[in-house]
Amino acid sequence: MGNKILEIQGKLNGLCQKMCQAGYSDYMISQAEELVNELKQRDVQGLDRFVRKLSDNLGNKDNGEDYYESYRDILKEGRFAKILARNGFKQIEIEYVNRGPDVKARYNGRTVYFEITRKRENEEDRAIHQSKDGVGWISHYRLENILSTIRKKLRQLVDSQLNVVVIWGDTMSLSRRDFQEAVEYIQQEIDIAPERYRRMSGILFTIGVSYHNGTPKQFHLFSNGKADAILPDRLANKLKSMTEEDRSKLQKDYENRVATMKKRSH
Repeated sequence: MGNKILEIQGKLNGLCQKMCQAGYSDYMISQAEELVNELKQRDVQGLDRFVRKLSDNLGNKDNGEDYYESYRDILKEGRFAKILARNGFKQIEIEYVNRGPDVKARYNGRTVYFEITRKRENEEDRAIHQSKDGVGWISHYRLENILSTIRKKLRQLVDSQLNVVVIWGDTMSLSRRDFQEAVEYIQQEIDIAPERYRRMSGILFTIGVSYHNGTPKQFHLFSNGKADAILPDRLANKLKSMTEEDRSKLQKDYENRVATMKKRSH
């Protein structure tokens, strides 16, 4: 066990050195260190493969604006594993196979497989981030693009098991409303031809922390009632209620945001 920890630490040190050489900011390097160290403390398995995959997807600034997007795609898998650990999932393993779901975990005696995809920032997002007031116009994702993303993930899922496709939106082009429109369309397809989606137990969507209906809600779940393995109610409720940070802290952040907005309106 001690040798394994030393091996992971050695790979993490190597990753940080490569990130520095590739032009990553001190913040992004410390972010990677904090994530891997927390996953290690929470006994998440597969960290050697995870760190190696991060290192293999670093890219270089010479490649332009998107040089670190592949790296950030992989980082989201680790961040999701961290969220599972913080919300009571056990026996979490990341990057456990070369082909198949990205993360597997246990909850209430059941094994769940998660296939994670990140919808990247686009040029419109970057323009808003760089503007002085942080506002601007942004076009919405086309419905077909969201549907295509979900359908491509079906081949990664495991037969006769609980499988959840996780869509993490890092772009303001993809909203909860867009997700809801997509799952309504998928439900129609399931009603007509359930065989196509039989391995997909559900779809979990997030854009990070949001404040819909005055609560710091982070995840939205679609459950496939015609899947080979249907999500149990207790597991479905847990997935819908997960948060990355302590709920009381998120509630306080929300109240502070409301107070700030009220001050600005006066």
